Amino acid sequence: MKINNQKPSKESSQNERIRSRATKSRNNNRRKKMSIIIIFLVLLIVIISFFAFFFMFRIKQIQVEGATLYTQEQIIDSSGIKLDDNIFLINEEAVEKAITSSCAYIGSVQFVKVLPDELKLLIQETSAEYAVYTEEGYVLFDSTGKVLDRAIPTPPDTSLLVSGFSEIHDTVGGKISKDDAQFQAFLELASAIKESSMQGLTYLEFSDPNNLNAVYAGRVTLLFGNQENLSGKFLLAIESIKKEDQINSNRAIIMDLKNPKRAHVIDSPSQQAIPTEADTDSLFNEEE
Repeated sequence: MKINNQKPSKESSQNERIRSRATKSRNNNRRKKMSIIIIFLVLLIVIISFFAFFFMFRIKQIQVEGATLYTQEQIIDSSGIKLDDNIFLINEEAVEKAITSSCAYIGSVQFVKVLPDELKLLIQETSAEYAVYTEEGYVLFDSTGKVLDRAIPTPPDTSLLVSGFSEIHDTVGGKISKDDAQFQAFLELASAIKESSMQGLTYLEFSDPNNLNAVYAGRVTLLFGNQENLSGKFLLAIESIKKEDQINSNRAIIMDLKNPKRAHVIDSPSQQAIPTEADTDSLFNEEE
């Protein structure tokens, strides 16, 4: 067997290098062409998206749902939204603030986009759950402290009378008071009332955040003490009032709920007045 030890000729090696360079050049050209095609397609998609975003999604219809106190026109006008506005460029936070400020009895607004061109405003109304007396009349507000109406001669029967704000602001759509200890005490009481589903209250007093009081049905004085576990104290009040009413539903009593595990009950010397801390201390000390 013969072994061919002959080396490739110089000309053959040179041809191989030429073919290799040509192959690399063709591959590079293909990659460049593919890159150009991809870039072109991306730019085309961006351009189409741009025109679709700014020219296709224009509001043609606005629907308002859930409103009973204001007309659709009032709400849309207060929103500042116009037909042909871009549905994706609406500042929802600013629109909600504009609506709830102009239409005080609207508590919140949700936005539903029905593409390509319809916008729905889902309205959640609020109510005058609370009232506070001023020289000009009663100011009505909700559980968040938002002022709904002012200078009302007589508050609605459904509004709970309160006392204790360090300052009272009666600008409709604004907050009833500055954000201080008394206002925070009110918010805690309002939250606890909702959580416990307490009904029948006729008066709240929170001038001293560590000595919170309420009146139930004009005859049961509730002493809560501080803000700790207010929901539990309201639940205890509900159960204790039920028990007391089984004995005498017309009896005027003072109910000490500072201990959320046990209500301490005595006869009240007054049908409606809320005793001072000193008065209640002396009354309970005498009973013990």
